[in-house]
Amino acid sequence: MKRVTGFVLIAITALSCGQGQSAGNVGASPTSKGFEIKGSISGVKEGIALLSYIVNRAVQVDTSKITDGKFLFKGKLQQPQEVQVSFTNSDYNGGITFFADNNSINVKADTASLQQPVVEGSMPQNDFESYKKLTAGLDQRVMQLNETGRSYYISGTLTDNIKDSLFKLNDQYETERVSLIADFVKAHPSSVVGAWAISKGLLFDPKPAVLEPLYNALDNMVRESLYGTIIKEAIVSSKATGIGQTAMDFTQPDVNGKQVSLSSFKGKYVLVDFWASWCGPCRVENPNVVNAYNIFKSRGFDILGVSLDENKADWLKAIAKDKLTWTQVSDLKGWSNTVCQSYGFKGIPFNLLLDKNGIIIGKNLRGEALAKKLKELLN
Repeated sequence: MKRVTGFVLIAITALSCGQGQSAGNVGASPTSKGFEIKGSISGVKEGIALLSYIVNRAVQVDTSKITDGKFLFKGKLQQPQEVQVSFTNSDYNGGITFFADNNSINVKADTASLQQPVVEGSMPQNDFESYKKLTAGLDQRVMQLNETGRSYYISGTLTDNIKDSLFKLNDQYETERVSLIADFVKAHPSSVVGAWAISKGLLFDPKPAVLEPLYNALDNMVRESLYGTIIKEAIVSSKATGIGQTAMDFTQPDVNGKQVSLSSFKGKYVLVDFWASWCGPCRVENPNVVNAYNIFKSRGFDILGVSLDENKADWLKAIAKDKLTWTQVSDLKGWSNTVCQSYGFKGIPFNLLLDKNGIIIGKNLRGEALAKKLKELLN
């Protein structure tokens, strides 16, 4: 499963110390004043620094000129949150992320080690550092797993057995992530970093049974934070795509611009398959979907593919290369795809199997699971 990555996407769609007044407490930072971020970046003497943060659920970007390696930002945050500072000139482009609040904050960064900026003056930053240390080993293993899968796919040596083993390992890692986040939230219920960790780590495939206990373990003020609100919305949306629910209808243009509605597939078992040409795990999974389609398409089974692409040429090229011969639709808005927003998932590949009446009877059927389920239904 490809996670939603990048500060902007996580921030729009989805933010240690013990109990009580922790360093990451939403109410601990003074909100009557704004922030001042003074910083230096070794390796970029002149250029532009860009500060990205969230205001009213939209990304705001402030600009500061880098002079002799130094930059300065002033503004006001609605709540403590993860922010990103990017550095750019004609020769370099990179950035750092950290937690900020409405305080005087000093930042020291080095292009040789952007993952380890020194941040002083931000009260939630200590919790942020604690969480990063807690999950560093797991993050490294997930990165290695993704690279391994990508290498097999590019080389054309990705067998069914290898795919199954990679997916099983991915599931193990996700179970471990849930456990680590649960431990962190339990130890830091009043820290906004806990809500951020849930929103970043567990909303790519939101499961109410996992999310609700973690959400309820947060203090009330954290639940009402930016990230807490996003978690609550994800719980509501994921329940709407739960087994036994009627799938929400939608209409989007196909590759020729013709409007196609999900409701037009009633009377068949249909897989609503969300993917994109740029999504490596989706492309790895496509052969399994093609196989299931070829076996069961004559027995009352169909597929409606929904792409999260933005570039039509890339979309069409991937359809042809992967031999996706079923109906494909997209509004070419990427992660802002209106169906994606309505269904509330945060990662692809994502799919829903519907019965003849549009009732959800399967979710995220990958590998051999899809063909196995269809065999049970259609044989």
